[in-house]
Amino acid sequence: MNSPDQRNPWEDALDSALKSLPSRRAPVALEARVLAAIAAQQAKPWWRKGFAHWPSTMRLVFLIVTATIAGGTAWVLLNGAGSPSVAAIGDGIGSVFRWWGQARSLAGDLVRLAADSLSPAAQLWILTGIGLVALCYATLIGAGAALYRIFMRPQ
Repeated sequence: MNSPDQRNPWEDALDSALKSLPSRRAPVALEARVLAAIAAQQAKPWWRKGFAHWPSTMRLVFLIVTATIAGGTAWVLLNGAGSPSVAAIGDGIGSVFRWWGQARSLAGDLVRLAADSLSPAAQLWILTGIGLVALCYATLIGAGAALYRIFMRPQ
């Protein structure tokens, strides 16, 4: 790009010719589609819009709920699934849903079987493999969602 003192006369001529052209009006069909898209976007309820468009009260409620869920998850992970308080929560859920107790019992039996029959090194490899599969699955879901938003957005 040339500095202002090194301007080419062709650039000046082209610049003045383009500036002298009249503004063109958008086609009527395009204008109608754009106005319809704007109206549809404004008609969406707040929960279908981005987080920045949510009412401040709902943003605060969302942050409190997600922080509570994250804190509860961290508490369960730090205290261990076998602690009496976590077991009491599991028993409460099991009284409401019968299948919960059966699933919990089966999962506990499988974990005990794996812990008794596998060496710590083998357990580490298995857990690493499960973690990698979960990471690949999350990446696949994230990439799929991103590609869907890119290629399947309404025209």
